[in-house]
Amino acid sequence: MVQTPEGQNLGIVRDLLATKWNAREVPQEPGRHDVVLAANAELVGGSPGMGATVSATVTVSEMYHFGQWPVQTKGLQDAKSGALSHASRQNGGNLAP
Repeated sequence: MVQTPEGQNLGIVRDLLATKWNAREVPQEPGRHDVVLAANAELVGGSPGMGATVSATVTVSEMYHFGQWPVQTKGLQDAKSGALSHASRQNGGNLAP
């Protein structure tokens, strides 16, 4: 449990992260992102008066589906046109060249 120095409960880390994600305070683009969840906070059960910064490293990835089957694509995307030139595709465990 994370709380303010005044003793106000902020919640558990998972809930703090979910709140920031839903408020779009976490970058949505794929990659690894460091996110500060609470600054100058205290952890319940920790040493009183010891301010801490609670942070998380979030890995964002995209997954595409064709119906119920996930599709994995490896290749390069043209940033200007959005076109994807791929080396391979895989869907539902079956390789589709």
